[in-house]
Amino acid sequence: MLDTLEITRTLTDTGLKPDQAAAITHAVQQAAEHSKHVTPEEFKAGVAELRAEIAAHRAAQRSETAELRAEISRLESRIVKWVVGTVLTAAGIVTAAGVAIGLAILRALGALAGS
Repeated sequence: MLDTLEITRTLTDTGLKPDQAAAITHAVQQAAEHSKHVTPEEFKAGVAELRAEIAAHRAAQRSETAELRAEISRLESRIVKWVVGTVLTAAGIVTAAGVAIGLAILRALGALAGS
């Protein structure tokens, strides 16, 4: 229950004129009487609804996270395949170049030995 007398006294003690304090007190009383108050049951129901929404959002977030992790894993596999392929190709090229140079040296030596 709103104690209008106490409100008026508090306002006049702070320096307001009695008619100003009475007007403010009346406005506060009207607001209190005409506003919709939430009952404890309504509050609990609202909290329960909010918790359910949060749980739903968390579940959706977990699902999206799992999908993203799976996609990252797939992309990592593709990157590893490309890197391995590139390294093997480079190694093959270097080996072929080495063999070609070796053969050229052997031919040159053979030509020098034969002459």
